[in-house]
Amino acid sequence: NELAVEAVDGAVNAGGSAGLYTVNSLDVEKAGASLRVKADVTKNGERSGEDAIVIAMYKDGALVDMLFMEAEFAQGQTARFGGMMTAVEGATVKAFVWDDLTTMTALSNTVEK
Repeated sequence: NELAVEAVDGAVNAGGSAGLYTVNSLDVEKAGASLRVKADVTKNGERSGEDAIVIAMYKDGALVDMLFMEAEFAQGQTARFGGMMTAVEGATVKAFVWDDLTTMTALSNTVEK
């Protein structure tokens, strides 16, 4: 399952290097009982090592589903990431970049739909 996001989320970004990446867009399309999600993300600055593009689905503040891709990106590179998620009535989809899935330090803005 995958997703993408489109709005600034201060709670997710608190304490992070939010300018290192930019989530440019998040597309969420209904496909039967599923959602087709994709996010475009650009790396703005220098940083070595792998980072994680995350597309997450929340309902009533609780995580319902999550897709992620860990990779090393070049400065100036734009990556498209996406997949399928089960549609959940009233849920919100968010896309953002973390340094990794352990420390979860925000490296980008957050986009939501």
